[in-house]
Amino acid sequence: MSGATIPFLSLLVLTAQSSAPNAGDQSVPLQSIADASDQNRAGFAYGTLEFEFWKGPPTSIERARRGDLKDAHMAKCRYVFDDANALFTQMYDPDEMAATHVQISDERSTDLLVSHRVLTNDKLTIEEALSSGGKGKPPVPGYRMVSGTDAFYRIATVPYDLGHPRDSLQMMSTQIQKALRGSEGGRVLSAVEEATWEGRKVCRFSLELLNGSSTYDVDLERGAIPIRIHTSLKDGTNIDEFLDDIRFIDGRGYLPFVSTVVYQGGFVMRTVVSSADFTRKPALDEFKLEFSRPVALLNAAEHLAYTPRKVWDLHKLPQRGSKEATPVSVASISPGVGGTPPPILEGEREAPRPPYFLIAGVVCALAIGAYAWRRHRGAKS
Repeated sequence: MSGATIPFLSLLVLTAQSSAPNAGDQSVPLQSIADASDQNRAGFAYGTLEFEFWKGPPTSIERARRGDLKDAHMAKCRYVFDDANALFTQMYDPDEMAATHVQISDERSTDLLVSHRVLTNDKLTIEEALSSGGKGKPPVPGYRMVSGTDAFYRIATVPYDLGHPRDSLQMMSTQIQKALRGSEGGRVLSAVEEATWEGRKVCRFSLELLNGSSTYDVDLERGAIPIRIHTSLKDGTNIDEFLDDIRFIDGRGYLPFVSTVVYQGGFVMRTVVSSADFTRKPALDEFKLEFSRPVALLNAAEHLAYTPRKVWDLHKLPQRGSKEATPVSVASISPGVGGTPPPILEGEREAPRPPYFLIAGVVCALAIGAYAWRRHRGAKS
């Protein structure tokens, strides 16, 4: 068992007036909590998960946690990960996508729901975005290759942040480290030895970081999992996150199978794991994207344009100097976040609509809320 439980620690009371959050022994208890949380997550080094991801309009916390989500949209998700390699799919029902598709003109449209497939090897990420072509029409695809993993984890809504890099900004332990160091505006507001949440003993503490503050209720007896996080952003947004249905996975640790995020006055996101396998190590050849027809990609980091292929494996990219990898000049690469616009394939409209090129109208409440959620995870900077 990988650090599944730890005894209640002798936590000192840290006041909001403390100007030295890491002074003396004050840093020891929270550091132990961060270490215990990391140790629990480390037990899940690889695996395959299938789950439902729901997002919908605002409702009460009670109804959201029960899964009583009126007019919500559900995507079926699959996540395969092993060390640096990860593959994530998030697919909405095509009819629901078409029902929320709005055609503004022949060239312009907006989409509330966009399906994704993303693949990463920690160095590069390939992203496929599928938006609706309208009722009775096939989805409109867009593709890109970008450097790093930011694009992957921006899309991959993964339970308990499994597979995320150890220093992921979304993780509680990262927020604790910032607060203890006093970096990026971080400080410990308060830490209490023992509190109670829904009849369970928890360790409750509050951290302040650049964009706001978060209060954590941590279950030390079950993997140091934060079963409730309340965040107040400086823009006035209040967000509550709950991790429920926590199960012990033999030989691994504790894992929450249900997570609920409620934006007060905004919307709700809910993830429910249906199956989880941490016994089988995924084979390397599972980490690839297959397309119905050849797709060309541009590796902006290496200034290489790859010829089209139906199967893309980041461990088997065309080599520089080969006929499949054509050098391109920096000037020919459109500006963007680590990449260029996807190629327009036969049958696509003039303006593809992946999320990174959506017109302004698609920046709806759900998109804004998703951005707020990334900020909320510890009110990270």
